[in-house]
Amino acid sequence: MAQKNLESYKWVSMTAERRIGDSAWQFSIEFTGETIPSVYTDLYYVPPGETYPIMLCHLVSARKEYGPSGSCKSSAVGYSMGWYLKEEIDPNQRNSIVSGTTTLTYENPTAYLKRLLWTPENPAHPETNPAADTTKPLRGLTWPGVATFGAVKNWGIRSAGVSGYTSGYPLVSARQFSFDTESMTAAIDQIAEHCHMILLDEFGISGTTYINRVHWVPEASIPTATSTTAFAGVPATLNFNTTSTTATLNGHDMIGNPGKTVDLNSEDKKNCCRVELLQSKLNESTNETVETWYVKEYKPATAIPQRWLVFRSADKLDSDLTATQCNAVAADILVDLTAFIAIAETTIDVWFKDRYDFRLYQGLTFTGFAGITADVLYRVVGIRYECNPPDSGGNRVCITISQANQWVLSRKYKLYMDDIQSEAAQVEKIVYAQLKSIQSGTITYVDPDGAYALATSDVNGLTIKGRSWNQ
Repeated sequence: MAQKNLESYKWVSMTAERRIGDSAWQFSIEFTGETIPSVYTDLYYVPPGETYPIMLCHLVSARKEYGPSGSCKSSAVGYSMGWYLKEEIDPNQRNSIVSGTTTLTYENPTAYLKRLLWTPENPAHPETNPAADTTKPLRGLTWPGVATFGAVKNWGIRSAGVSGYTSGYPLVSARQFSFDTESMTAAIDQIAEHCHMILLDEFGISGTTYINRVHWVPEASIPTATSTTAFAGVPATLNFNTTSTTATLNGHDMIGNPGKTVDLNSEDKKNCCRVELLQSKLNESTNETVETWYVKEYKPATAIPQRWLVFRSADKLDSDLTATQCNAVAADILVDLTAFIAIAETTIDVWFKDRYDFRLYQGLTFTGFAGITADVLYRVVGIRYECNPPDSGGNRVCITISQANQWVLSRKYKLYMDDIQSEAAQVEKIVYAQLKSIQSGTITYVDPDGAYALATSDVNGLTIKGRSWNQ
């Protein structure tokens, strides 16, 4: 579909917003007059004096309000070209490729991801022709080249120093990725978590067409506070200094002073963590499946009352891992969760006028600003544009930043929470399956095998035992 310029319509405001946990940019636009874009239009907006858009939008809904002549108002909502990520995976692409008979070779996740994003629908034989056609961005996304979309480093390597090992990157165990009806977002999150990678996107231009580009980069490539080097899709770390005379660094376009928010929610705050990971392994001598739970927990003596955060998963441990390796995986997750519950989430909002060079994940430091510790690395975790026509106030942007260590923990915590919430959804199904009337209650126990759960009714205080329909 041809792209249309927002300036072709009588618009009065536009907001664009995205945080690191979102799968796409979301845009909201208000119009006046009789003419508005139709649904499914690809709309773009390039700020005055800029060469690339801050909105490249696929409209998904619109609302038109009719009134007296001259007072007609309308609104529309759209997403960046990555909006499709909420859709389910094509049934023909649910599994990464495994080849070989005695010695198995697992497809590098980069090749699988390319096929998910770019291979035409319903490929005839993906197992024999896995190459992705990146020249046809059927998913609405393009990519900048092999240099920034390379294979996952240290794939299938178990120890440093062996052949093929790349220093500076974590080891990644080889495995097959298999999905059922998961969304593209869920699949990408699982692949990225396992491989210590991030899928980034940005807006750009190719000839006369505006494009949504993606980058597949290792977390280890994100620059440190002392680095001045940009990496794929993200500019280099910036320092804002109140005494600097360099126009690009001294915050000359900053509106007011940065505002800090500290989130201290005692109701949701946890002080104890427990990790429960299940490994299923085939006993070749008996041809039976042996299931082993690996459990790690953190429970300080000062945790009174105890408020638990439990992470329970049946798909985090590959069948070929040893007991030592399984315990190490559980311990690593426990370290992440323990560190996360130990911090108060602090974010800072900084407003700028007519500035468009910030990117998610970009590093920032501040010198000379009250309330912000100098030389501490912050990471951009959210961007919000508020735009108006030039005669109605122009444009401004709010960037939300968080300390770099909190960003890392927050991202991992989000991925863990996806699994925790999935487990909670199954528990709700089990507990409420046999309720004869609608009641609310507190879950007090879950059978380790998932066969039943116990809950205390809020209505009469009785303990309810529930089973799922298929038990």
